Amino acid sequence: MERACHPGHDPLWFWNTEIGWASVHPVLAAHGWEYRCCNVWDKGLGHGAGNANTLTLRKFPVVTEVCAHYVKAARFTSGDGAMTMQEWLRRECAGPDCPGAPPTKPAAWRTPPPASI
Repeated sequence: MERACHPGHDPLWFWNTEIGWASVHPVLAAHGWEYRCCNVWDKGLGHGAGNANTLTLRKFPVVTEVCAHYVKAARFTSGDGAMTMQEWLRRECAGPDCPGAPPTKPAAWRTPPPASI
């Protein structure tokens, strides 16, 4: 699956029960998938009523499913090893010529000319 998915572009929608998702989540995280959100789907009263025999009922019927959303994290490799996109951007844009970089010396603030206001 990892070879077919493009980092940051291809989502993974994982449908399962709550216990199934809880069991698989650590495996997905270990393989570089970032968890985004989890939606709970209520199957409705009819599902519980149709799957419950009150004479042999030992537990409540499962009447919900979950759909968890994951994306593949973008990773960059260099001589320093693997890094996240944020770490890579900070390393690439570390010089004073980079937009958004902190100024090397504080700029003096001046009142703009009245004509420009």
